[in-house]
Amino acid sequence: MKVYLVRHGETEWNRMGRIQGWEDIPLSREGIMQAHVLREKLKDVPLHAVYSSDLSRAIQTAEIIAEPHGLEVIPLWGLREAKRGLLNGLTYKEIEEQYPDFLRNFIRDPYRTRPPEGESLEDSEQRVRQALELIREENPGKNVLIVSHALINVIIRSILTGTPITPETYRQMFMKNGEVVELDWPDDRPFLTGDSPRGTWML
Repeated sequence: MKVYLVRHGETEWNRMGRIQGWEDIPLSREGIMQAHVLREKLKDVPLHAVYSSDLSRAIQTAEIIAEPHGLEVIPLWGLREAKRGLLNGLTYKEIEEQYPDFLRNFIRDPYRTRPPEGESLEDSEQRVRQALELIREENPGKNVLIVSHALINVIIRSILTGTPITPETYRQMFMKNGEVVELDWPDDRPFLTGDSPRGTWML
């Protein structure tokens, strides 16, 4: 089985550096352009199914990519971004000012640190695993596209590659808006087939 893992295109909140979490922010003009670039890049890939987070920025990205393949996008709640709680709408600087303890802890342990009234990556992992198991059950030996979010894609890459989430691997597995990573998902041992893109530190 092969997975094409995509982070949704840019939103206005991405451009402003604001945390989105479960806020349903649509794609910006730039984000729509990024999705069309991905559409061209993946149009000749034999995709059999397209799955997406249930938030509109991911669904919009997935629908643009899926159109040449004649595939319907299947939204899954389990692929929704990690809940960021009281961080929603804040910039990195505002988080430094308002929640310095959280930020220090997150930089030291991005996997287990929970934002106020939100989810840690550890909290989100169970629902991500359930979504991946459903995808695998429905598509043995096939090529699937998954469109999700920055933190959830870190979790997905961690699961499929067997890589623990540490400060260093978090940075390595973090994906930019409109980025795609190709992953092999064999039955015996999942592993990464491409280079690990490096992204900026985000929450």
